[in-house]
Amino acid sequence: MEEGFFEMWGNPVLVREPSGNQVKANHLQWQRAANTVVVLGAEDNPSETLYHPTKLVPTPRPRGRKP
Repeated sequence: MEEGFFEMWGNPVLVREPSGNQVKANHLQWQRAANTVVVLGAEDNPSETLYHPTKLVPTPRPRGRKP
């Protein structure tokens, strides 16, 4: 492990918040200095992210095309 860099492998690796938000993949990289999590899936094991908003937001309407 490099300083400020942490990698996790699994089948799958699952990171879950108490609110229910979660990221699942076979390889995660946590770059501590940048406060970034990189999710790396594989062809036979794609990544998956589930996000549960705390406040519902209306879905935007599609915009029409301009001629």
